Amino acid sequence: MRDHHTDYQINDWFTQTDSGSWYTRAFPYAHAWNTYFSMYKTEKLHPQAVTYNHDRNTYLLRAYNIFVKGTGLSMSTGLMGEQTDLELVQALKDEGYVNEANNAQTLLQSKYNNFMKSKYPFGSEYNFDNTGEESVFVLSRWQNNVPFMKLINSKTRACRGSQPLWYY
Repeated sequence: MRDHHTDYQINDWFTQTDSGSWYTRAFPYAHAWNTYFSMYKTEKLHPQAVTYNHDRNTYLLRAYNIFVKGTGLSMSTGLMGEQTDLELVQALKDEGYVNEANNAQTLLQSKYNNFMKSKYPFGSEYNFDNTGEESVFVLSRWQNNVPFMKLINSKTRACRGSQPLWYY
């Protein structure tokens, strides 16, 4: 992100340089916005712990802008790390960034609507990957869609033991 605090593009980290090789897939964006969101939370909770390079709202707004960019790339796919999306919206509201919070909620509502239209909204990059369940569940809880939350729970339990365990 070193030189991209205006366009919020995520460079292909495998190149180890700012080569102009941008990710056009959303999956790394959630990690980046969660990193900045964690920096915001750390500074908010522990303002005297270290000398911060920026004030906490700089980190919050960077998280928000990366969220907008990444969510725009993933309007029908769940991402790893989206359990913090609604917490990000609340933090924006708490800090007085009402327009940004409303925009984030609009994006999340659109994403939720896309999930509800999909025959199989649980996948991620691959249909056997259950990463998307996290996003679908969080948005279903936000919308108080208990029947769909139960469906996600059943799907997760049905697939338990048949999913590849890549860490092994």
